[in-house]
Amino acid sequence: MKKKYRSLLQINSVLTLVAGLFFAGFLPALGIAPAQTVQAGQTGQAGQTGQTGQTGQTGQTVQAGLAKPLIQPAQTIIKTAQALQPTQTVQATLRSQPTFSTQTVRPTQWLVAGKPAMSGADILKLVTDGKYQEAQTLALARITEMPNDIDAYVALSWSLLALGKTEDAENYAQRGYAIYKDPRLAEAIGEASYNLGKNDIALTMLQEYIAAYPEGPKTGLSYYLCGELYVRKAQFMHADIAFSTAVRYNPNNPLWWTRVGWARENAHRPLQALSAYEQALALNPNFQDAIEGRKRILSRLQQ
Repeated sequence: MKKKYRSLLQINSVLTLVAGLFFAGFLPALGIAPAQTVQAGQTGQAGQTGQTGQTGQTGQTVQAGLAKPLIQPAQTIIKTAQALQPTQTVQATLRSQPTFSTQTVRPTQWLVAGKPAMSGADILKLVTDGKYQEAQTLALARITEMPNDIDAYVALSWSLLALGKTEDAENYAQRGYAIYKDPRLAEAIGEASYNLGKNDIALTMLQEYIAAYPEGPKTGLSYYLCGELYVRKAQFMHADIAFSTAVRYNPNNPLWWTRVGWARENAHRPLQALSAYEQALALNPNFQDAIEGRKRILSRLQQ
C-alpha cells in the first residue's frame, strides 16, 4: 500500500513539473501570462523568503534551481521565431515580385516577303543549301535590322560571291571585317581579292581563314585559290603543296587534280605530274586539260 502511494506521489510530482515547464515556456508565446516561476530562495508569499519546493499564491510553481535553465532555451527559440516572422516575410516577398501579363509579347521584327527576318546563323544554312538569292535578300534585311550580326555579313558575302557579284561581296565583307575580324570574312575578302587580281591581299586573307578553320566549309577552296595565287607568282613548289592539300578536301575534282599536275610539271617533277594527270582522267576521261598534260609528260619521258 505504501509502495503504491509512493508511486502515485512520484507520478504526481513529474506531472506537476511538466505542467509547470509547459505553462512557463510556451504560454508567453501565445500572449497568455503564465504562473510566476519562483527560483531558489523565493516564495509565493510576498515578503517571505527561504522556502523552496512550496506553493505560494494559487497557480505559482516553485522548482528550485531548475526553472531558469530549462525555460531559457524555449524563450530563445520563441524570440528567434518572432524575429523571423516567416509569414510576414513571405507575404512581403510575394508583394515585391513583379507581375506578368498572360499576353504573348513578340519583339518587333523586319518582314521580308511577309516573313520575319532570320538570324545570320540561320541564313548561313541557306548558303550551305545553295539558296544564294534568298540568302542575299534575307542577309541584307538582317544587317539593316542588326548591323552587328557578323553571321549575316558572312552569309551575304558568300552568297554574293556565289552569284558572281565580286565587288559587292568584297564591300560587305570589308564592312563586317571592320566590325569584327572574323576569319570567315577574311576568306570572303581573299576570294573576292583573288577574282579582282589583288594577289597579295588574297593570299594573306585566305591563309588567315585556313589557320582559323582547318576543317571549315571553305578550307579546300582556300587551299586551291592559294595554289592558283602561287602559280601567278611562279612559285610552283608552293603551288604544288597548296593544290595537293586542296585535293585532300575534294578528291573527286578532276580540275584540281589537273592543277596539281600543272604545278608539278612546272616544278620539273614529271613523274609526279603524270600521276596527277592520270588521277584527273580517272575521274573524267574527257577532261581536255588533263589529256593534254598527260601527252606532254609522256612525250618528254620518251625523249
